[in-house]
Amino acid sequence: MSSGRHGQQQQQPQRGYLRSPFYPQPYPDTADCVVNLTAAGRGQRVRLYVVDLQLGTAGTGCAGWINVFDGLKSITLCGSRARRLLATSARQQLQVRFHSNRQRRLKGFWLYYEGTDRLKTGRQKDQGL
Repeated sequence: MSSGRHGQQQQQPQRGYLRSPFYPQPYPDTADCVVNLTAAGRGQRVRLYVVDLQLGTAGTGCAGWINVFDGLKSITLCGSRARRLLATSARQQLQVRFHSNRQRRLKGFWLYYEGTDRLKTGRQKDQGL
């Protein structure tokens, strides 16, 4: 996604960023991109944070959206969000899919991901998955 190419990519993160094609310029019409993030070590998880997200809405639906799937649960987002934890994978892999149509294009998204040895507990709760 960050390279502006469409299709499917595999990444084994310790940490890094994902961006919609052409971010912060408007994303293209009819984009469909998938990235599979896999934590480097067995038993590790992938944490995904929103740095900036501006995806178009159309009425009560989404004109552009991100779907995050960890093999058990998924969450689909559109609209605007910033600076928050989006998901922690239940297993070693997290799939991020971006889709857009021709209705309304905004600047897209910028996400941060990192591999983590274990789930954090206590005060910090996951928002999303």
